[in-house]
Amino acid sequence: MTEKEKLSKTKKAIKNYIYLGIFYLLVTLLSFVDVFFIEKDESASFTGYVGFFFYIIFSLSLAIVILNVVRYKSPTKIRKKAIRDYDERDRKIQQNANSTTLVSLVMILILGIIISVPLDSLELFGFCFLSILLMFIINVISKIVLKKRN
Repeated sequence: MTEKEKLSKTKKAIKNYIYLGIFYLLVTLLSFVDVFFIEKDESASFTGYVGFFFYIIFSLSLAIVILNVVRYKSPTKIRKKAIRDYDERDRKIQQNANSTTLVSLVMILILGIIISVPLDSLELFGFCFLSILLMFIINVISKIVLKKRN
């Protein structure tokens, strides 16, 4: 891959991060309006926790958008990101970290399934089972897409 292609892909990735951040901002804002301005029969403590969660997600989304807009406008920052993104050693470290994280999450969810039986918790069992199933489906789909892309 040439330097120009790396910069082009990096610039496209930054633009996608901006769009994703804007999407999260809008979803968070709409959810916030739904929770606080549409009549609900929930307790005030529940809406307080939800409001705090929405505030955190909104703040993180706003930070992502601002960071990537600043990055998108600066050719030197795009070049630095491209160097970081396409460094083979860093990519291998990230791939190993992702693999370890996935294995750890699956182990925790399997433990949740095992714990759900003596606790007689169908919700915990369903959540853990569906999470593992969803991870497996996403893994298979991403492998198919990545094989076709390469």
